[in-house]
Amino acid sequence: MGFKQIWHIGKDKSIVLFELRESVIDLRKLLPENVKIPDFASEKRIKEWLGSRIIANKFFNVHEIQYDRKKPFLTNNPGSKISISHSKQIISLAYNKSAYLGLDVQFIDKKMLKILRKFCNEHEQSYIAGSVEKATLIWAAKEALYKLSYIEIKDYKNDLQINSISENTILAKIKEFSVELDYRRYSNYYICLASSKTKIHP
Repeated sequence: MGFKQIWHIGKDKSIVLFELRESVIDLRKLLPENVKIPDFASEKRIKEWLGSRIIANKFFNVHEIQYDRKKPFLTNNPGSKISISHSKQIISLAYNKSAYLGLDVQFIDKKMLKILRKFCNEHEQSYIAGSVEKATLIWAAKEALYKLSYIEIKDYKNDLQINSISENTILAKIKEFSVELDYRRYSNYYICLASSKTKIHP
């Protein structure tokens, strides 16, 4: 498992980025023997599950991650906030002691242009102007917003809106709630992190 990058954003947000290339057998060796792997249907899903636990074990001294309303948290520090994402060979985990988080990593892919109208409003489509990179960035941002929100999101086009994009920063809205995202590009991937000091809920 190759360590690739760690970003410290502000004083208290961190993103860990790893590249998964080892076999399931080799990854399994990096966790305690008593860890039981769930019965997943695909090898890819097993590797993603192992990868997130290996990151948690290395950086936070815990290999157990649990979920509350589909939001992950560390078992040894349930008050802390984490978010997990994976795409192709990359797995990423974001951490903060108190702010709510939504993380997404996306491989830059031309298929985003084919589904553009399903997740972008007219303003966002105008900004993209046929760019695969911009389309992928907006999709990653909306996925991060979706993970951050405790509000039910049914319509990515209208419930999640991108207002402006500048260097490493995106201003957006989850319905009526304003949210700021940090983003980075790594190789052929975009990594977006949405955060909020307060819980975004109905």
